[in-house]
Amino acid sequence: MSSPSALLVLIGALYLIECVAVVPGGYVAFRPTTRGSWAVVSGGMRLGEQGRRLVLAAVAPWRAGLLLVPAVPPGAADEPGARLAFDRETIGALMARARAAIAPVRVDGVAAFVWIFGLAPLMVWTLGWSASWPTFLLSVPLFGLLVVGDARRAFRMINDGRSAPVSLLVTMALSPAAAMRAADPLMRAVLARHHALAVASVLCDQDAYERFAEECVRARRRVARSSIEEPAGEPPANAADHVLAAAEADLVARTIPGAARFTQPPARRDPSALAYCPACLLEYVVRDGACEDCGGVVLERYPA
Repeated sequence: MSSPSALLVLIGALYLIECVAVVPGGYVAFRPTTRGSWAVVSGGMRLGEQGRRLVLAAVAPWRAGLLLVPAVPPGAADEPGARLAFDRETIGALMARARAAIAPVRVDGVAAFVWIFGLAPLMVWTLGWSASWPTFLLSVPLFGLLVVGDARRAFRMINDGRSAPVSLLVTMALSPAAAMRAADPLMRAVLARHHALAVASVLCDQDAYERFAEECVRARRRVARSSIEEPAGEPPANAADHVLAAAEADLVARTIPGAARFTQPPARRDPSALAYCPACLLEYVVRDGACEDCGGVVLERYPA
């Protein structure tokens, strides 16, 4: 393999690594769709037992990267925190501001991608490596400096005037792959103070949002009814859980017509089933008990 080819392969490999994000445990990843909305990312490669997983973002540099949102953000368990975490207008405003701030950085990244993987190889093929390498090597730090300048301004706009981490800027300046994907790390934590359910209600289309909302409702019931001794229908024993449950229920009721169906019995698949788990919908042939798969969630009986 020639030196130019080996260099392109190396940069391409680093670029693909930049497209992979680590989703921490307790976070939900959102990926942009071709329709202009966002979708919840499921699956991924698990890392250890902390709930972390590797998720691949869109490979095309002109597509937005992953958005990482906490399932329950810090401070959302009290009334003021819950109001901020579920404020849909603030979420929309933050996303609009982030898109405007990051737009120049994304343009820089696309330009670097087209040059390194398109125009530069064409120049080498036409003029030869000996005549092309000075221009190629000089272009790499120039693109890095351009990206760093726009990334610094974008970070300040998104984070209320705070300076970008030096390590992040140095990586963008030294790595062409990081420069091409510079918009991704700037975007990931934009909504870190908001609840994933509220973010889905703003960014996802209605079908995707309703599917995610049903998962959240059932997960909340798993938390609220994780003890067989706890009477059915009681609110969560923990006051913080009660605040979150009320905020989630209010959002779902306001944004999804007929959301009460999420807590209704599912269609009975097995005629002999007498009860079901309200969290995972697994059917049971006993009337009373608990779902061990869901950590002891109390079963609910099917209507006679």
